[in-house]
Amino acid sequence: MRQKDKLEKYIDKLIKEYKSCSVVEGEKSRYYTINGRTLRVSDHIGANSSGNMSIIIPNFKVSNLYVIHAHTSGAISAVDYEKAKEIIRAFFYMSSIMLEIVQESINIEVEKIDRFNADEKVKKMQEEILTLKKYEAIAKTKLKKGGISGDTILGLPKSYFEDKHIKVIEAIINKIKKDL
Repeated sequence: MRQKDKLEKYIDKLIKEYKSCSVVEGEKSRYYTINGRTLRVSDHIGANSSGNMSIIIPNFKVSNLYVIHAHTSGAISAVDYEKAKEIIRAFFYMSSIMLEIVQESINIEVEKIDRFNADEKVKKMQEEILTLKKYEAIAKTKLKKGGISGDTILGLPKSYFEDKHIKVIEAIINKIKKDL
């Protein structure tokens, strides 16, 4: 079994405040279920992992960063220890109403689609494309000047990741691209 990270020790303190919590420990992952919502904490990305959100504790310990992975959207983000604690507190606090929030947002999106104006939507999308092209030009300029390394993932050198992790990250990115 993997040794607990300081973030997991923080979660253990939070669990004492919440009555409807359970913990399932695997060889490399721990699953914290709060009010029916599961937070997975692990040292690796799980492509088909159960749970609503994962926090990946990088085993290279070069920085104080954690990778947050939202399972439903596929979104990933790197955050420091303090931000990870905030996310965990919010997860614990919001877990009891997450289902209602998700269901409500689906209804809101359906209502938006019903009222949607194609001309406005196209205009907004064209504006977004122009903005993205500006960011792309800035990134290419910085890449040429050496300001950004093309060989990084979330700002960390690719060499910090194992091939299997890079493949999972690429699969997540491809899924997001396909869903767009």
